[in-house]
Amino acid sequence: MFRWLGKQSYRYRWWVVACWLSLFLVALPALPRVSGALEVGGFSSPHTEAARARDLLAREIPEYSPTSLIVLFSHPTLRPEDPEFIAQAHRALSQLSTIPEVDGISWFDQNPGQIAPDGSLAYALVRIDLPPEESQRL
Repeated sequence: MFRWLGKQSYRYRWWVVACWLSLFLVALPALPRVSGALEVGGFSSPHTEAARARDLLAREIPEYSPTSLIVLFSHPTLRPEDPEFIAQAHRALSQLSTIPEVDGISWFDQNPGQIAPDGSLAYALVRIDLPPEESQRL
């Protein structure tokens, strides 16, 4: 089948080039509208599961923004209230404060709402001071 397709494509190569050129010319008027769809969030729909999750995060986490980074912490024996758990979490993210784009970190030991009701895990919210397009490259 591919052999036949290759032979036909070679035999009618100028027709193939003409077809592709005509398709390009037909699509040319739509080209300026394509750039919006190719940007970050250009294909997003409010009905997707990711969009619903983003809305839930914005409702439930007071300082959340699309450029925030949520870091979850859990331990098999320690609980988020334990000093050793807190120390390990702070050590894990200690280098983030040296990055100029990091605006700050909201810690679970300062906000008990960032600890799961059953005490199995906690999260820290890293605020990044960049637009969404640039924060993905950080």
